[in-house]
Amino acid sequence: MRRLLASALVVAACLQSAPAAAQEPGPELDRFYFRLAGGPRALARWTDCLVNRSPQEARALFDHEPGSPVFQQANEAVFGEQGGTCLFSTRSLSVSGVMAMGSIAEHLLRADKPARPHATTVSGTFAGGGTYQWVWQGLQPRGEQLLGPLAQCLVARHADQVEAVLAERPNANGERTAYNAMRAEIADCIPPGEQRVLQPQQLRAALAATYYRAARAANADGTAE
Repeated sequence: MRRLLASALVVAACLQSAPAAAQEPGPELDRFYFRLAGGPRALARWTDCLVNRSPQEARALFDHEPGSPVFQQANEAVFGEQGGTCLFSTRSLSVSGVMAMGSIAEHLLRADKPARPHATTVSGTFAGGGTYQWVWQGLQPRGEQLLGPLAQCLVARHADQVEAVLAERPNANGERTAYNAMRAEIADCIPPGEQRVLQPQQLRAALAATYYRAARAANADGTAE
């Protein structure tokens, strides 16, 4: 009995001292993604026109809480009547709230070149361990809403990887490579036991809007790096 007990204690000690198995990173983004470039590029032409016509109103979109009255005023100034005059082609144009805000944010990031915001505290407990899968069709509204906390976590914890994605041309191999290099970081920002369905274009848009909003706020209060 003593020998059995001693053996059990040795096994238990070995199990406690053994390092935990590394979590497998999420799935890679494959080359089918290249076929989806038409919609975002048409959207970029439209939002470039919008920003060029009302640059200050476009910036104001990122200074106010989404859904607030002042945000709605800025939204109407950007997407109101002049939105129709800029919509020179509707063919292959895919628009959602996340995609439109992200496209405008990318234009302003190129124009303003803001300094990187300091890392911020992310609300909630994110110990990693969540999973995700890529899909090609556009996300439903609930799926888009879940991109917000994920993008906030990635910008706060992994700004280098976010910048690497945004530095590449959308729907190009460099962007695909940058996404595949941050698979572990994406999983790190999904709560344990939960799964996310991600669409790469919409995730990029959420990252751009989140990064620009954080950078603009940090540059305004002097806390940018």
